Amino acid sequence: MPVPPRWARALAVPLFGAVGYGVALLVVADAAGHAGLVPVVAQWVGPWLGVVLTDRLLRRGRPVPDGGHHGLAGVIALVAGLATLFVPGLGGAAVLAGAAVSAAVHALLFPHLARR
Repeated sequence: MPVPPRWARALAVPLFGAVGYGVALLVVADAAGHAGLVPVVAQWVGPWLGVVLTDRLLRRGRPVPDGGHHGLAGVIALVAGLATLFVPGLGGAAVLAGAAVSAAVHALLFPHLARR
């Protein structure tokens, strides 16, 4: 029995929140304290924004096709942007570098992999 999209989204939020918290517990020794958890959570925001803003720019206001967003280009770009977080020597600039990398990868792959 298929789940209506509205319920699927409502169920996905706590599920992904729990998964994210579980990953944070594995990565940060004191994930229950905000001092360790906030930087871990904030790391993915730069690459994610790079994908989202580039997608909006490339679509130029056109709606996402029916059936949801199945942009493989965005997923690949997000992973590429997150990979910059592991480049030594970037420090605090890793989030900005991740945004730039994910935006560039998404812009390159979008014409080939995006659903129209």
